[in-house]
Amino acid sequence: MVKLGIEGDWSPRLREVDIVDCTFRTRPSVSTDALRAALEFWGLKVNRHDGVDLRDFKPLLRGKGLSAPLVVLNVHGGKPRWRKAVGIYLGSQGDSELEGKKFYDSGFLLPAGVLRLARLQGRVVLSLGEGLGDFRMAKAVIAAGASAYIGTTGSDQADSASRLFFSLRFFYEMGRNGATVKEAWERARIHDPETRRFRLYVRRSGSGSRTGRAFMIPAPPVSVEIREAYSRSGKRRGGADWKPPKPEADIVWAPMAPCSNPALFRTILEEWGIKVNLRAFRTIRELGRLLTGKGISAPLVLFLTHGSEDESGNFGIRVERRPGKPGMGKVMGPDRIGRVINMPGKVLVMEGCDLGDPATAKAFLNGRIRAYIAGGGSPWRWSLDEHPGSMFIWQLFYELGVNRTTLREAWERARIHNCETRKYRLYARGGKISEAVPKEPRIVHAPAFVEGFERNTDNDWERDWNGYNFVRGISVPPPGRRAGLAFRMNFAFGEKPWPELWIDLSRHGHKWVNARGISFEVYVPHDIRLRKPLECVFRIIGERHEYSTAKLALGRGWNLVRLPFDSREWQGKNRDETLWQRERFNLGNVQPAKALWIALSGAGRNDVGSVYFDNVRLE
Repeated sequence: MVKLGIEGDWSPRLREVDIVDCTFRTRPSVSTDALRAALEFWGLKVNRHDGVDLRDFKPLLRGKGLSAPLVVLNVHGGKPRWRKAVGIYLGSQGDSELEGKKFYDSGFLLPAGVLRLARLQGRVVLSLGEGLGDFRMAKAVIAAGASAYIGTTGSDQADSASRLFFSLRFFYEMGRNGATVKEAWERARIHDPETRRFRLYVRRSGSGSRTGRAFMIPAPPVSVEIREAYSRSGKRRGGADWKPPKPEADIVWAPMAPCSNPALFRTILEEWGIKVNLRAFRTIRELGRLLTGKGISAPLVLFLTHGSEDESGNFGIRVERRPGKPGMGKVMGPDRIGRVINMPGKVLVMEGCDLGDPATAKAFLNGRIRAYIAGGGSPWRWSLDEHPGSMFIWQLFYELGVNRTTLREAWERARIHNCETRKYRLYARGGKISEAVPKEPRIVHAPAFVEGFERNTDNDWERDWNGYNFVRGISVPPPGRRAGLAFRMNFAFGEKPWPELWIDLSRHGHKWVNARGISFEVYVPHDIRLRKPLECVFRIIGERHEYSTAKLALGRGWNLVRLPFDSREWQGKNRDETLWQRERFNLGNVQPAKALWIALSGAGRNDVGSVYFDNVRLE
């Protein structure tokens, strides 16, 4: 079993989840089909276990058939009459072994019964039942061997929307952003009073597997980023400060070139209480008819479509793929969109890639729409099964449909997840739109700050890059009581010997002026076990050429790594070559600089831990 980190411990990327759906003549606490479909959409393996009574539930509590490190109990909770302890409702079919007020009463499995049955060694348990975040239940689950327990104190059985949203955000952080259990819980609970009811309990350090005591993690302070996003809300008025008059949305998609699964999005949005109408188009003519407003009845229109370049080099909506040419297809460009669109008062949300181009936004706003939201990054960064914009879309509609926020508030809150969701732009009618996207490299005069991982340089940064597989990075408070944020990179050399940090230097790269070197800081924790010191490699990647350093040794604590360009330790090669050769650094060869790459060298090692990167500067 994979060990998950608690209280700052290292946590690998989550890959598998067990969902226990045990209900008696009633629907689950949240839609199991919706939760499972969303997790599988993000590439997680989901094992579903169905049951109807205590006979089915007992083997699962004892660990039989459970293989994942994280278990979701999609059950109902409540209190038997005249009892204080909350229990898991399993129906009226009792069991001779547990019958009695101490273990099983009126169809509820009480904490004492959980303690007697459960064998949850090392697992993390997320319970979605009403009131199951009670300390008595947490104490029983922790004492039964679990390393952590998460449950809600909410008692409204009908309020499944917030519990589903908490689950989606929690698994998005763990599976997509590589967060620990504690970090994922902190980020999933901050959105509204209902999600803040979820509590996290962990095992006290040094406690035995069956005698461990539950300790409730106190609610963390709201981060600066979230506080700013929420405090800005409601201060402005205009086209974006608008609330939908009715909870209804039209989903427009292209069966010949799908961007995402419309049935999944429909299921999730309907959990938010939003009526969904599916509108498919197969030709440019059918798309044009929809853009004229025919067949569109909802105030919100979600386009699950790809963006591609047309003949003029501007991005438009792709209608279908061309045979034998992946990524290419028929495109309705912004010129044609601007001529046909007529959707007064509508709000358009584009989930697909490369549709946040200002020229495309201007074409849509010509149709008298109220607002236009688009972004989504570039198509080569993700596959159909793991589109990063899904969480942005779901939170956007959650805020609009459940929390009844304005469009601007929903957009600001949905952007805070990672670098991909921050690409989504909001264009409101009457706002200023630049005429074209600049296609020249950004000029950077040294000394200059390149990246601080605090979302202040607008760079596109990820980690764990392997071909076309990106795992989005997250920033965390740096060790040593430093101010600001740093970038934590997990490593497990037995699984991947070269964990990598990749930093894109804006869309068209950087042109460095008067630069004589580059530096960065990296922190190696004192408490991780290492057979020998860590080593890293640094590369500067240009459009045609790239340079790399030799292995750099890292000590414990903070390391300031300075790399002067006049050093004789650089190696270079053309981008289409594979062999590195000793070469004197020539800044002109890597202009414009497109990306920076830092990797830990772990070949032949089995060490596990985390390091922190901060403050990349030109000198």
